[in-house]
Amino acid sequence: MRWVFWSDDRSRHDWYINFQRPFRRTTHGIDTLDLELDIWVPGDGSPYRWKDVDHFEERAKAGGFAEGEADRVREEARELAAVLERGEAWWDLAWARWRPNDTWTITDPVPYKLAESVRPVTTVPS
Repeated sequence: MRWVFWSDDRSRHDWYINFQRPFRRTTHGIDTLDLELDIWVPGDGSPYRWKDVDHFEERAKAGGFAEGEADRVREEARELAAVLERGEAWWDLAWARWRPNDTWTITDPVPYKLAESVRPVTTVPS
């Protein structure tokens, strides 16, 4: 997952790469799982920074990933680091210029009801 963060006056933006499992629809909404490893890419052109590498490796050592998942995350991270080191962007640079519509408002939070289980949805209603 890639996020863009702006300064309050929107004069600067930074990118954040969060390695996580793909989103999946469940009976209660959308589910994903953070895979610990992250990369921060400052918008001012300074070098990217790895985040939570120690947490990722501890979790991998403890068996906290599905079989082969930690290796796949490491490979994806290496490929992404190579792109960054070449000075390339894998994201759409237009996101740095995006602005929300001035008429948008923040809605009330959706009520949360504790569920006994959350099951993946096998078909999406049309």
